[in-house]
Amino acid sequence: MITKLAANTFVSKNQFLNHIKTNCKTLNVDHLYGYMFHNYHSFKEQEVLYPELLKARDKKIINKAGISLYTNEEIEDILINYSDFDFIQIPFNLFDNASKRKELLEYAKSKNIEVHTRSVFLQGLFFMQSKLLPEKLKSLKPYLEKLDVIKGRYNLTIETLALQYVLQKEYIEHVLIGVETSEQLMNNINITLKKQKVPHDIIDSFDISEIELLNPSNWN
Repeated sequence: MITKLAANTFVSKNQFLNHIKTNCKTLNVDHLYGYMFHNYHSFKEQEVLYPELLKARDKKIINKAGISLYTNEEIEDILINYSDFDFIQIPFNLFDNASKRKELLEYAKSKNIEVHTRSVFLQGLFFMQSKLLPEKLKSLKPYLEKLDVIKGRYNLTIETLALQYVLQKEYIEHVLIGVETSEQLMNNINITLKKQKVPHDIIDSFDISEIELLNPSNWN
C-alpha cells in the first residue's frame, strides 16, 4: 500500500512522522510499502521533510520513500541530487514512451531506484475514436491511427498493447492503473498474466512533438 502527502498540505518537520502514522491508522495498517511526495513542486516547497521521510523508513514506518514526478528535468534532478529516494512515479505509455524516457529510467535502475509508472492509458485517450477527438487533440489523430494499424496487425486489443508495452520494459518495476469497475480490474489482471508480442521498435520510434498534449491537465 502506497499513499502520499496531499498537494498543498503543509506539515511541520516535527509532526511529519506522526502525520505518516496517522495515515497508517486511517488505512488500518501498521506500516506502508511506500510514502510519496505528491509532486516535485510540493517537495521543493517542503524539502525540509525529505530527511524526515528517510527517518520514517529507518524506523520501519514505511518500507520505501518516493516521489511523483512528471518532466524529465524533474526526474534528472531527483536522480542526481536526492538519490536516497527508493522510487519515483512517472507517466509512461505508448506516446509518452521510451523515446522520451528510456535513458533516464535506465539511469534510475542503475542507482537502484524503482520506477513506478502511471497514465498507461493516457487518461483514456487510446480508447477514443480518432474521428471523435476534441479539437485540441486533433493533432494526435495520426498517431492514434498508427496504433489502430499496429493492434490490427498484431491482433491485440488496445488494452493489451498499452499494458504489455509498459510491463515488458525491464527498467520499470510497477505499473499503476485506475479502474472504474471490478470487470475492468479483472480484465487488466488477465492481460498482465500472459505476455504477448508487442512491436517495441515501432512504438519506441513514436516521438510525439506535441509534448504538452501528453499531460492531460493541458487538455481543457
